[in-house]
Parts: sequence; C-alpha cells; structure tokens
Amino acid sequence: MNARPDRSQGRGGRENRWRRHRFAEKRILGLILLAGFGFMLRAAAPGPPPPAALAFDQRIGEALPLDTVFVDETGEARPLRAYFGSAPVVLTFDYFRCPQLCSVVEHGAVSALRHVTATIGRDVTVVTISIDPTDTPAMAAEKKEQAVARYGRAGAAAGWHVLTGGETAIRAVATAAGFHYSYDSRFRRYGHPAGLIVVTPKGIVSRYFFGVDYAAPEVAAALERAADNRTGVSVYNLLLLCLQGGGPAGRYGRLIWTVLSISVGLTVVAVFGGIGWALYRESKTRARAKEPS
Repeated sequence: MNARPDRSQGRGGRENRWRRHRFAEKRILGLILLAGFGFMLRAAAPGPPPPAALAFDQRIGEALPLDTVFVDETGEARPLRAYFGSAPVVLTFDYFRCPQLCSVVEHGAVSALRHVTATIGRDVTVVTISIDPTDTPAMAAEKKEQAVARYGRAGAAAGWHVLTGGETAIRAVATAAGFHYSYDSRFRRYGHPAGLIVVTPKGIVSRYFFGVDYAAPEVAAALERAADNRTGVSVYNLLLLCLQGGGPAGRYGRLIWTVLSISVGLTVVAVFGGIGWALYRESKTRARAKEPS
C-alpha cells in the first residue's frame, strides 16, 4: 500500500520555514533601524550645545568706532571712517578659512544686492571685516575678487572693501555692532552668528538681517532708510551659527537643543523596545511550535 504524503507535516514544514524567514527578516530590519537611528542621534546631537556667548545683539542706533584702524586688501592701513560718509554701508563679519557659513552669508548678500537698484561703488558700500587676526591682505584681495566677480556690476570693486586687523580692533567694532564670536582652539575654528548689518553713512547701526537669505525688497528699503541716516526697527532673531558641532542657538537655543535630544532619545528607546518585543513574541511562538501536540 502506497503511503500518502502527510499534508499536515508538509504544511507545518512550510509554516516553520516561513517563520524562520520572517524571524531573519525582522533581525535584519532591526539592525537597519538601529543603524539608521544611531546615525540620526549622532546628527542631531553632534556635540555640546553652542556657547551662550555666540549671539547677534541688535544695537540699532549704536555708533561704530570709526577711528579703529584696519588694513585693506591692498595692504594699506586706514581708519574705518575712510569707508563711510557718502553712502550706506553693508557690514559683514567672517573669516577667510571658514569651512561652513561665511561663504553662504557672502552668497546671500551678493544675491540680495544684485536684485536691488542701488549699485555697489555708487549708491552703497560693502565692508567685510575678518574676525581672524591671522588673515592677511593677500587673502582679503582674493576674497574681494571672488565677491566682485559674483556681483557682476561694473565699478563694484571701488565700493567693496575687505579688511583685516588686530584682535583689539576687530573686537571693538564687533562688540559695538553686537556681533559676538569665539575661537575654538581644539578645532582651530571660530564660532559666530550669521547675518549682515546695514549702517548709515555716519556709522550708525540701522538694520539687521539674520541668517543667510535676505529678501531684496527689505534690503532695498533698509538701504534707502540708512541713506537718509535713519534707523530701522528690531527684527525677529532666530540665529544660525557657524561653529564646530553647531546647533540651535539664540534666546531659546538651549531649550530647543534639550527638546531635540530628549525626542531623539525617546525615539531610539521606542525602536529598541519595539524590536525587542517583536523578537520576544517571535521566540515564544517558535517555542510553542516545537512543543509536542
């Protein structure tokens, strides 16, 4: 008598194989999820919260110390007032070896100024001050050449000045403008906020623009106001910082950092717990399947 195949055993074998495959898939998925959330946690919390000292105070109406002496891109030492008197000034701070935000700020400023009627060298002056005392006039000349080329209007070179100077001079102007920065000797980088300042021809702070994207109509209005030696109003300040291991800053920076860290941590715990529970249930199911009926 021919024995018929045991359909129940075949079905049970297929079910056991399916369970083993599902278990393997879950283990692989778990490893992928853990790796992904590990990267997410690393990206969300790359370092300690940024120092509270890095800030951009709005000192509208403050007079800049125009007698402070800097060296321009040609190597000539001049007081800051040499660049004031006839036109409003767009003032920026950066340093020439900045690996992150400085070039983005410059691109944002050039983009906005290209879309306003006022022309650099005729209607407006741009002054960029390096916050790194080791930056040289040769480096300043290269930076100016690149910026003027991006701007693309004739005569801009006469109205765009890139300055270097000593620590005392830099601090004096930066402090008066409300621009706070610090040097991290571990990474040999400067931490600083991002933005630009519109200053009147008399050297009075008139308007701030924060971040890296500046609306051309607002920049145009600020330049017109500053040209008449009038000041603007304070604007909402949500700072973007350039620093090693950067993160949110400003008035609510530490709160944002704390909430972000807790949220990511809870997400990782939830994923660990979910995967652990799934594996536990899978192991219990496998144990019951092996029990004799």
